[in-house]
Amino acid sequence: MIERWINDIVNYQIHNKRISVSDREIYQYGYYILFEKIIAVILTICIAALMDAWWEIMGFCISFIPLRVYSGGVHAKRYVNCMLLSSGLLVGVVFLVRESISIHIDEQSYMVALEFIMFIALLALSPVETQTRKIEKKENKYFRMMVCRIYVIQIFIEIFFLLFKLKKILIAFIIAHGISLLNVLIEILRKRLKNGYT
Repeated sequence: MIERWINDIVNYQIHNKRISVSDREIYQYGYYILFEKIIAVILTICIAALMDAWWEIMGFCISFIPLRVYSGGVHAKRYVNCMLLSSGLLVGVVFLVRESISIHIDEQSYMVALEFIMFIALLALSPVETQTRKIEKKENKYFRMMVCRIYVIQIFIEIFFLLFKLKKILIAFIIAHGISLLNVLIEILRKRLKNGYT
């Protein structure tokens, strides 16, 4: 259905000479990505509204998305699978944040130790190359540096949340860091199993 809309839009633009026929595939791809992003945002807003979890989801997304861009990790082969996994992940994050607050897992010493371990591990393992994203040697160094910068900035933001007792967002950030690391580990494991069996 989305492909049909995209084709109609591109055909309309070609017909009205806004784009050339030779640029068809580029525009189709661009519109496809645009539609994916719009659907993802709408889905995220719906989940936040239905669960009354604006702070939890906002905190998670602000932390997870920039790290995910540079650290890499698991990619679903189909967009539908990606949306289902992402939706399930958001719902799971909300439950984890709420459960963590209800059982008082906000001890500062545990959070500092956990963040330190996750930071070192994510920095050591990132970025992870996938089938859809090949990384050159120069990019590898740049991506690792960006993971380091983003993580350090987010740790300072977490200190702010800690000082002002914004526990929901703080815990959402920490969960995002854990899921970023898990995402990288799963992709590394998947690659090793695939290479070991082929």
